[in-house]
Amino acid sequence: EDVPFQVQDRRRKGFFMIDNEFIDRFGPLIGAGGIAVVNVLARFANQESACFPSQSTIARLTALSRMQVSREIKKLKGLGLIAVEQQFAPNGAQRSNLYILLDLPPVTERDTPCNRQLHPPVTDSDTPCNRQLQQNKTQKNKTQRGQDKQKHKRRRRRKKQAPADNDVVVALVDLGISEKVAQYLAGQYNPEKITEKMGYLAFLEEQQPERVKNPCGWLRTAIIDDYGKPDGFVPKSEREQLAVEEERRAQEEKQQAQAVEQQRQTFQEKIQAEREAAILKLRAEYGTTEEDAAFWEAAQREIKTTMLPNMAELVRDAEILRVKDDTVVIGVQRKGDWLQLQHPGTQKAIKRALAYVANQEVELEAVHCPGL
Repeated sequence: EDVPFQVQDRRRKGFFMIDNEFIDRFGPLIGAGGIAVVNVLARFANQESACFPSQSTIARLTALSRMQVSREIKKLKGLGLIAVEQQFAPNGAQRSNLYILLDLPPVTERDTPCNRQLHPPVTDSDTPCNRQLQQNKTQKNKTQRGQDKQKHKRRRRRKKQAPADNDVVVALVDLGISEKVAQYLAGQYNPEKITEKMGYLAFLEEQQPERVKNPCGWLRTAIIDDYGKPDGFVPKSEREQLAVEEERRAQEEKQQAQAVEQQRQTFQEKIQAEREAAILKLRAEYGTTEEDAAFWEAAQREIKTTMLPNMAELVRDAEILRVKDDTVVIGVQRKGDWLQLQHPGTQKAIKRALAYVANQEVELEAVHCPGL
């Protein structure tokens, strides 16, 4: 009995597939380096077509330099084949970029001038055992069918995913995230969680800006890694309420301070008015003249210039009552000042200044006037 022909699949478990259309359409544009980089990204990609190998890892697996890898990634991004987002740890340190393999752009007539150019007919030279493999249900064919089934399941699962929340997408784009990445994040993660992370970002930018060097990268990483609340986090609504309360308290304190100042000014004006009335009464009683007032102003300047500060302070608020018969009569309000003016040493010092202004020896008489 003839034994059916079998082809064994000797590949190790864990492999990936890339659509033929990718090589057909973009191979000539990206070259061997670009194809190599895409293969490495596909090798690490998860079910959401996302991965984050370092450029050093990509360079090592493709035998390219890091500069070449950077150029190829930029080229792939420009063609709309991948999306690239920076990642940052909670402490602000930069991590490997996130790479997302995007769906192939729609085929245009310019991309495919002729179907036969992209997909030439299969010849025997291309697949030497093509007829034999089609005639026999080999183990390799079963494996390939299993791979296709898994691929179709993944496609159906992606199609069944809930549509992205447009409000969330708009909010992410407004924050500077690219629309493709915003669509991906909104389709893969809970909108409430995304809104929560945007709240965290707003808090950090307002309260701790040194922790967010790249807001877009921080937000994307926070959504994917599900960051917890930052230290001292206060929701925006509470921050706004606190700001309103703070403004209200500030206004109340300002109004209270203004009221106190107004009361103080009113009191000072009252005291000053009473003092001026008392001075007028005393001057009328003692017959104070304008020449007496001018003499006392000159004497006060002399005392302030030539004597110690405490002596000038003693006569600062004293009022001249009379200058007559080589005697200067002044009135003071405080009893302590009046007593000090009776001291012989104080009398001698002040009379010396008065004599300099009057150009003659004069006597000093101090009167206690509580009404001043």
